[in-house]
Amino acid sequence: MENYLILKNYRMLIKKDELNRVFLSYAINSGNEIIEHTEGILKVVNCEIADAMYKYFDTDLISYGVEVFDENTEFVNQSEC
Repeated sequence: MENYLILKNYRMLIKKDELNRVFLSYAINSGNEIIEHTEGILKVVNCEIADAMYKYFDTDLISYGVEVFDENTEFVNQSEC
């Protein structure tokens, strides 16, 4: 398993930081290469991204400071997705 998750539909790469405290996100191009200067700390995701992250990283997102929102743009617990 790689240490990062690629979400092609969102053109996004997600990985944990070196200290394992936060998730970092990057924009990627069609060749799955990181676009320079697009790194950011991931703080809010939708349910689809939250599900993919949970399955891949097998971790609770709230412990990394990531909030989840549903299709009504209301914040929910990750388990409610």
